[in-house]
Amino acid sequence: MLFAAVLVAFVAQTSAQLFNGDACSTYFGVPGTCSPLRNCPSALQDLRAGRRPRICSFQLNQPVICCPGQRGQPQNKPGTQRPTRPPVTTTAKPFSLPPSALSTKSETKCREYAKSVYMLQAPPTLAVDDDIQYINISTCAVIATPLVVGGEPAALKEFPHMALLGYGSETDPAWYCGGSLISERFVLTAAHCVSSREEGPVRVVRLGDLEISNDQDGARPQMIPVAERIQHSEYKLPGRYNDIALLRLARDATFDAFVRPACLHRVKQLPGPGEQIKFIATGWGRVGYSEDTSDRLLKVSLSPIEHPVCNQTYKTEATTSKLRRGIDDDSMVCAGELQGGKDTCQGDSGGPLQFVRKDPYCMYSVVGVTSFGKFCGYSNSPAVYTRVSNYISWIERIVWPN
Repeated sequence: MLFAAVLVAFVAQTSAQLFNGDACSTYFGVPGTCSPLRNCPSALQDLRAGRRPRICSFQLNQPVICCPGQRGQPQNKPGTQRPTRPPVTTTAKPFSLPPSALSTKSETKCREYAKSVYMLQAPPTLAVDDDIQYINISTCAVIATPLVVGGEPAALKEFPHMALLGYGSETDPAWYCGGSLISERFVLTAAHCVSSREEGPVRVVRLGDLEISNDQDGARPQMIPVAERIQHSEYKLPGRYNDIALLRLARDATFDAFVRPACLHRVKQLPGPGEQIKFIATGWGRVGYSEDTSDRLLKVSLSPIEHPVCNQTYKTEATTSKLRRGIDDDSMVCAGELQGGKDTCQGDSGGPLQFVRKDPYCMYSVVGVTSFGKFCGYSNSPAVYTRVSNYISWIERIVWPN
């Protein structure tokens, strides 16, 4: 029997790469089995009602979804195999990485998460017994040439990995720090952001937002409690070294056009001027020294500052217990504009210093975690970021242990 229904578009998302026949759980925690969409009547009914099924993986352009409560029975139709979607290509020269970096777990996950950039869209009407034709639609909102002090407002969905960290009450938190979503379950931030002197430990993470107090900004924020706070074991106050931490979320984030992880920059070498890559800092921090924090996510393009220059800038601090070794080039990276006017400020702490990757498409790589600075936007006052590449092994052991 044939009957028609209107389908909504749904996003290609996966909390882990699962395949036909694997056990899974729906978004509501109902046990199920990964099955082709066409073999799961309840999932088809959910689609017609505007509810998106959880995606396990894809077979060519066909979604394998989590079918609740029963095993989907494969029904192979002869002659229905379609060619795969041609890969996205670019003529821009990609930043080259050594083969050892390309084989790391974080890079493998980066390329897996990049698949969630695309949305599978079905025709407006569908006969259930017919072969379903899906089209891959890009949901990319990255502005590759953007242009937070001296910055400008970010666009909706432009930085889908950005996280707000909430302290105090889970229902009405105080927002003090930022972070970066790097997997379904983990947010990367600064160690000094794990706890607030006034409000105690970070309790909740807000993903996918644009304007904090505006419910009509078009964003679809996800509020997820923090289950575990993991500071780097070598972070010792009052020192500034090893200022990096991971937050394990109480449940998986749902990947969509508003929420998607960032990749990690895995080597010390930074993209050079010939790569035509800008570094971007993002956050809801203060828009100037001693000024109020921003209600809207801001972005600013920054230049890397050479280690000798940055180290000289902080030579006074090197005489104190905070920076006894000066600026450590292996674990820290400096960025800003020496003439002033562009910087990260209080409230940007824990957020990313990043660049737009050429490959995979529409993904960022996080180079640094906002750690500390002097005066926001003043001349000769670059900010200091924890260098992510120095901590790749530590991150991978915790986030992707298997």
